[in-house]
Amino acid sequence: MKSQKLLLFACRLAVVAAFVSVITLPLAGQDQDWHHLRGTYFLTGTSTCLVAAPGAGFNANLTPTDGVSLQSSSVQGTLKLAEGTGTGQFQEFAITHPPATSAGASSNENLALFTYTIGDDGTLTVTFTSVSGTVLTGPSAGATFTVNPPPLSGRVARDGGAILLSSIEPTVETLHITGGPSFQRICYRTRVQIPVHRDEHDED
Repeated sequence: MKSQKLLLFACRLAVVAAFVSVITLPLAGQDQDWHHLRGTYFLTGTSTCLVAAPGAGFNANLTPTDGVSLQSSSVQGTLKLAEGTGTGQFQEFAITHPPATSAGASSNENLALFTYTIGDDGTLTVTFTSVSGTVLTGPSAGATFTVNPPPLSGRVARDGGAILLSSIEPTVETLHITGGPSFQRICYRTRVQIPVHRDEHDED
């Protein structure tokens, strides 16, 4: 009986040791995946923005100088990553909430160019160099725009199989309608990316 208990205890120790060895595997091989992300990722996420009226904005303490409207949206699209640079194409469905006089719904398509850096711990920082788009539906359908969103930060899975990003610092950004007004806004964004195709030798 005692020998059976010892055997059971030894088996449990073996299982625990195997589990620990898995979660503490050396990261050298995984670091290579992190630092050499390549391929196409599917993107989905949400955004919430405080949007100031044209001519208004935000004080230094991030409170509005005048009234603001609340806008929320969902996005989906694709990202292409190539060792430090990337492009994103996505569509956005947005709702401006009452009681704003501009309350309603709209959609737009966007093209984003960005650079990214990856730390040894898998921390990812995305910095946008250009974001432009076209309004597809809603009161401003047909209008084009540019925007300067702040960086996003997050993590890359050890095997590169998922990327999580979000806003980490409230920052005033400007949405400029081509030939029209500009709007200051503060947005919070979350993004999840999963690989559609990954190939370290894919030069597309």
